[in-house]
Amino acid sequence: MSSGWTRVDDIDSRIIYQGYWKLGGIKGEFNKTVHGAINASNSSASFNFNGRQIKIAATLDPRNSQGPNPVFDIYIDGRLLNNYKPNIVKYAQQVSIYSSPILDDRDHTLLINNRINATKTIWLDYFDILSLDPTASTQFLSTSLTSAHLPSDTQLESSSGTPSPKSLSLSVGGIVGITLGVIGLLVLILILVFLLWRRSKKQTRQLKGEDGKYFY
Repeated sequence: MSSGWTRVDDIDSRIIYQGYWKLGGIKGEFNKTVHGAINASNSSASFNFNGRQIKIAATLDPRNSQGPNPVFDIYIDGRLLNNYKPNIVKYAQQVSIYSSPILDDRDHTLLINNRINATKTIWLDYFDILSLDPTASTQFLSTSLTSAHLPSDTQLESSSGTPSPKSLSLSVGGIVGITLGVIGLLVLILILVFLLWRRSKKQTRQLKGEDGKYFY
């Protein structure tokens, strides 16, 4: 099974927002939605995912020359991996603000903490997750982005050539049913043949005379 990217929008119910986050969004942003923590230090967003890598995309306000600028502390599995401090002079959409290293094949927790009270903010837009289970994706990305991830137990069971115990029991039951049906049909045919033979024999006896000759 090949790897694939899954996109999760900022309004996905699996993302847990704590603190004050404002819902926004305009044309040019994914699904026209974003979340931003304006003047809301220590507001956080957390997301549990399974995959080998995660990327974060956001809309960035221009740098504030007269006040503090936002800082995102980005944690994965409780470990601080990045302090993101945007430094741009123009408004920009769908900017990749973080790309994680390659992770272990297991569930992970992403935590984003908005550290600074600032009128200019980082607007979360979407998350891209690299995994081997593209069936759960809401949107597939470019095929040029590739990697690997071990399949889940369910995928291993469905892709394996060995049938499950349930499928084996169904196969045995089907064979037994067919065998019993064939035996029953053969018994019915034998009974019919026997009855026809008896009837024919009885008619023959009625046509015989006492002297053993047939009446015509």
